[in-house]
Amino acid sequence: METIEQLTSKLVQGGIGRREFMRGAVSLGIAATAAGLLADKATAGARRRGGTLRLGLGSGSTTDSLDPGMIDSPFNQVWSFGCLRNSLTQIAPDGSLAPELAESWEGASDARTWRLRLRRDVEFHNGKTMTTADVIASINHHRGESTSAVRSLLDPVEQISADGDYVVVRLSAPNADFPYFLADQHLAIVPEVDGQADVHSGIGTGPYRL
Repeated sequence: METIEQLTSKLVQGGIGRREFMRGAVSLGIAATAAGLLADKATAGARRRGGTLRLGLGSGSTTDSLDPGMIDSPFNQVWSFGCLRNSLTQIAPDGSLAPELAESWEGASDARTWRLRLRRDVEFHNGKTMTTADVIASINHHRGESTSAVRSLLDPVEQISADGDYVVVRLSAPNADFPYFLADQHLAIVPEVDGQADVHSGIGTGPYRL
């Protein structure tokens, strides 16, 4: 018969599940309540690859698109923005602006030119490392003749370019809130392919892949 130490080791390593651990612990004479506490303590903070996420969501439609510029419902917000993709910045629980794919940003004194330093070693689901080209293509996808819901939000962008690890954005008028705009759910970063944003594959940098 296995010892409680052996059972615990198997549980932490993913060799057995919680139910099997509980049955083994109880067979060793450990009370069910105590066995449950042991299982909780052993698995606290443990990370495991795989598993299944099931969500019950309304508002899904046959016209839904993988294009982040077409997000128009809570259903699309959850799977696209919450699961598959990330933006350059994010709004923290206290309402402040926090980094996400951009680790820092700085504006010129006139608030017309913004420099965003990208996080290094960020990978897309396909293993490609995120670069300034991906960010530029992702933002340009919503400009010009785009049908994106946030096209007007980016109308003030006159130029967007790369400078090493930085993405440089030049605006037509001062805007001290521009970094907040980049947290918008539509402005998720996707891979660049042949100069265009790959908005239809579902590939992103988020915690789940399609």
